[in-house]
Amino acid sequence: MKRMCRRAFAVFLSAAIAVSCFAGMGRVARAEGTEGQTVSATGENAFGVTLPGNYYNRKVVGYFPNYAINSESHKYFDITQLQWDKLTHVQYAFAMADANTFELVPSDPENDVESKFEGREFYHKGQKIEMDETLGYYGQFNLMHTMRKMYPDVTVLVSTGGWGASQTLWLVMDSEANMIKFADSAVDFIRKYGFDGIDIDFEYPSETSQSGNPNDFSISETRRKGIGDRYAQFIKIMSEKLSKASKEDGKYYWLTSAVTASSWVLGGQNNSEFLDYLDFVSIMSYDYHGGWNEFVENQANIYADPADKETASMAQPTLGFDWSMNYYRGAVQSEKILMGVPYYTRGWTNVQGGENGLHGTSRTPATGEENIWHDLDANGNEEAAGANPLWHVLNLMEKDSNYKKYWDPVGCVPHVWNAEKRTFLTFEDEQSIQERINVVKEKNLGGVLIWVMHGDYDYDEEKQEYTVGDTLTTMLYDQFKQMDAAKITSDVDLDVEVADFDVDFTGKYDHPNYYYSIFVTNNTGESLQAFTLSFDLPKSAIFQSTYGGGAPVITESADPAFNTVTLSAPGWQTLNNGETMKLEGAIKLNFAGVKNFKLNGKAMKSEVEAERARLQRLGVNVPDPVDPDPVDPDPVDPDPVDPDPVDPDPVDPDPVDPDPVDPDPVDPDLEDTYDINAVYVKGDVVIYNGQTYVCKWWTKGEIPGSSEWGPWQLQ
Repeated sequence: MKRMCRRAFAVFLSAAIAVSCFAGMGRVARAEGTEGQTVSATGENAFGVTLPGNYYNRKVVGYFPNYAINSESHKYFDITQLQWDKLTHVQYAFAMADANTFELVPSDPENDVESKFEGREFYHKGQKIEMDETLGYYGQFNLMHTMRKMYPDVTVLVSTGGWGASQTLWLVMDSEANMIKFADSAVDFIRKYGFDGIDIDFEYPSETSQSGNPNDFSISETRRKGIGDRYAQFIKIMSEKLSKASKEDGKYYWLTSAVTASSWVLGGQNNSEFLDYLDFVSIMSYDYHGGWNEFVENQANIYADPADKETASMAQPTLGFDWSMNYYRGAVQSEKILMGVPYYTRGWTNVQGGENGLHGTSRTPATGEENIWHDLDANGNEEAAGANPLWHVLNLMEKDSNYKKYWDPVGCVPHVWNAEKRTFLTFEDEQSIQERINVVKEKNLGGVLIWVMHGDYDYDEEKQEYTVGDTLTTMLYDQFKQMDAAKITSDVDLDVEVADFDVDFTGKYDHPNYYYSIFVTNNTGESLQAFTLSFDLPKSAIFQSTYGGGAPVITESADPAFNTVTLSAPGWQTLNNGETMKLEGAIKLNFAGVKNFKLNGKAMKSEVEAERARLQRLGVNVPDPVDPDPVDPDPVDPDPVDPDPVDPDPVDPDPVDPDPVDPDPVDPDLEDTYDINAVYVKGDVVIYNGQTYVCKWWTKGEIPGSSEWGPWQLQ
């Protein structure tokens, strides 16, 4: 059976609809234009600043690396060569926090703001770009100023942190005073140099020991405890300061963050409140694999692979964008999520086993001509990694036919394999980019984040070789431009009756298990016995057990990123008004928390009120709360006059077809093959209740036909 990568399920919000609420998850959508991305009035951010009209347009966000300008292997790539006409947002990488003042400063002062680049000329699409002598600074920031005039619709952010410049961010997190110093300096920085905001790429605000750059461990390891709470405080301060500046300057300043995709790192990030203050959240869904261990796998799977040897012993595969996205969906809406896309490779040589290298093993990361984008170690020697721009790998394939490209139908990405050298290089091409575009559309995502822009390719006919270009970026930009803007969504039911109760969901994470404690407080005015409590759990987690009470019931939510868990309190125990009951149990891989609480089917009043306030702030018309005891303004008339008396011989405009055609016939002779305890992956075919289904992604225990959003597609 041929496996297909495209997850073809119905688009869950129709295009070109008026603002409305949907049953189930209560999703809310904006009015849409008839074609292409909308530019319409929106609401306000968390601090009352009006959002830009194109705020929800699909985004193509590209990192520009300031270090490439003087590097031969990076083609001396400069800010004028950037693919400005194919990007919605540029992130200038990197600025950094000063270790002594805690202020934001250029990481490369000479090339960022000082050099006039004497004897060097800069061109963009054949047009010569000159320095602006009136600015008071030079370098690539000066050149960027000219490019911004040419492309005024491109939003340009300064990015701070990254793998090499996160060390001093740990120092910023030491105190509120340090955070305020940094935030104030960041506002001054973006005003002085003409940026539209700031991107925080802190790698990583996690309590997981030794997560991040080993060069940072002397500073980071003693500061890990409580870092999640401090980081959330820092991002809130940043948002407050930028919002104040936005009101003063009459322009919107963006605050974004590149966030980890690793379940290992996320296990130590115990506070997701910072996500509420970000304009978009860029999941770094690459570097899932690399030469730091022996597992030879794709570095940027779209879909996590059950055959991935690194996660084979885990409760579910986690090393793919789909798992990472589901995790963040537990804490933030889909329209704020961007998918990370690598324009570079990772690779190994001396690979043993696997299929064309995939799922093999090697402890020898690639070097030499298969590693031209290498870093240097403390002694100035090449670090093995198999890091290359995509255009360089295409040139390897042109020169040596032993380099062959293979497609992985599970991860939905290609890789390059040289059987003679036993070299495996991860890769991206037009096919995988199309898969990513499909996911952005189908999942209502905000767009993509690219690291790094000069890895894209075109073919130079004159030189007869591949070089820096815009092939993949053009695909992304052109197709996103034709899409509707992402829709404003909600994960809380707003169209059901509410009840006055409170839930405190807490727990302790001990990888991979999360031991939860749920404290339910009854404020309904009634005594409750044998009640049920339900909540939505992102599919990045697996519900394991509950102690006491009835067996948990797990069903698919209306949103494919979630399951609904329903717990039953012990039948013998009464929860009187004003009392609190504790429910306990275990969940695997639960980092993001849960939402959409219901007590005996009624939504939690405080959660609904908070969600209504959020949506109203964003300019969305939401339904009035469901009144459990409504007063009928039009009581029944005991002797009503029927304005439309019954016609004794009505003409049926839609007569019943005596022989209707069943669009989905059930074949009673087909024997069921579905096994609720089995693991299925995309392309698997089963028969259930006489109907044939094809699996769309990895699943276990999800019954075919139970939800149109689920992993099974009826044939």
